[in-house]
Amino acid sequence: MLKQNVIDSLAESIPYLIGFKEQIFVIKVGGEIINDKCFDNILEQIIFLKKLGIFPVVVHGGGNEISHYMQKMSCDYQFINGIRITNDESMEIVQMVLCGKINKDIVAKVISKGESAIGISGIDGGIVRAKKILNEKGVEFCRVGEIEEVKAELIKDIIKKFIPVISPVGINKHGQSLNINADTTAVEIAIALQAKKLLFITPVNGVLKDIEDKESVISIIKINQISAMIANKSVQKGMIPKLLACKKAIEKGVGKVHILGSQIKNSILLELFTKRGIGSLIC
Repeated sequence: MLKQNVIDSLAESIPYLIGFKEQIFVIKVGGEIINDKCFDNILEQIIFLKKLGIFPVVVHGGGNEISHYMQKMSCDYQFINGIRITNDESMEIVQMVLCGKINKDIVAKVISKGESAIGISGIDGGIVRAKKILNEKGVEFCRVGEIEEVKAELIKDIIKKFIPVISPVGINKHGQSLNINADTTAVEIAIALQAKKLLFITPVNGVLKDIEDKESVISIIKINQISAMIANKSVQKGMIPKLLACKKAIEKGVGKVHILGSQIKNSILLELFTKRGIGSLIC
């Protein structure tokens, strides 16, 4: 006989199972997680969502691995305001690592676990149209792009049979590939797809009240609270652009956004299929 807590958990999840069927979930996985031992569990959860009749779309980063290969190939790089300055030479490495190595490694892992996946970049089918970013003086940041348009039709065709795994490289009107921030790519894809959920899987457990206390997760954040949180420095550094991205996603029609940690086993399922959740819900 099933234990009562198992029965209670199943009963609690039923409304979510019904409500999420055939809905699109965009899941952004940070590059720092991909080589971590927790990544297998993340992929297993994403596959489980697919088997439940949900349509997961994976967007991945890869900044650490790009830096590793640039150092390995003696290619200089620098960051300005968090943006990797990407010239023609380094763009070749960015594209090789993101669209080639990381993207295909993830696809291979999904397939090895018994599910079908297709790896694409924003270049394929012209899914992500972008333009070069300009600095405050109007000078181009070389091959760094910001998204102008996402063509969702190809992704919608893929999700019925496969899990799309998308690398954050776009294309401009001149046919040049551009390096694009992975968080921004996930947000714009979620907006274009009008996704039910957008999930950011990060090394931290969510938005923290105290950055020194990994358990101090803020469970629910309303988008009208975000400006004040930034102003009073309740959130800092990398979490600021992430929260602003969450705000934009909600304002542009994405259902809800979740920021949750990769280190807690089954964190995606705990966040999505329980009332309390485990990370930070942005709504």
